[in-house]
Amino acid sequence: MSALSTEEVELAKQIFAEYMERFQERNPNLIVFNAVLHMDEATPHVHIDYVPVMFHSKRGLGVRNSMKGALAEQGFEGEGRKSTEWVKWAESEKKVLVNIMEKYEIHWKQLGVHKEHLSVLDYKKKM
Repeated sequence: MSALSTEEVELAKQIFAEYMERFQERNPNLIVFNAVLHMDEATPHVHIDYVPVMFHSKRGLGVRNSMKGALAEQGFEGEGRKSTEWVKWAESEKKVLVNIMEKYEIHWKQLGVHKEHLSVLDYKKKM
């Protein structure tokens, strides 16, 4: 892993600040309590901690903790196992980040390293 230059660090901070500036506005149902920029790996990345809140539940308590409900209230609808509310939301947030990065002439390099999670049984078989 090569160290980032001072200019790269400052640019990463600027992009992170711009992304987080409107995160709560874009995501009124995700109450952020911590957001940290990490530069401890080859690629700067963000860890955002939030509580997903559903404000208009029709069953039980009117306000409750629910990721699926929070994202549904924000307009994300799931369409099966590979296109859940969370998947659609994550893609939407990636587009926001890509747009900010492109303003600074930085392009997202897709590495294709995402691996499917294995069930415990499949993992044990593989090992």
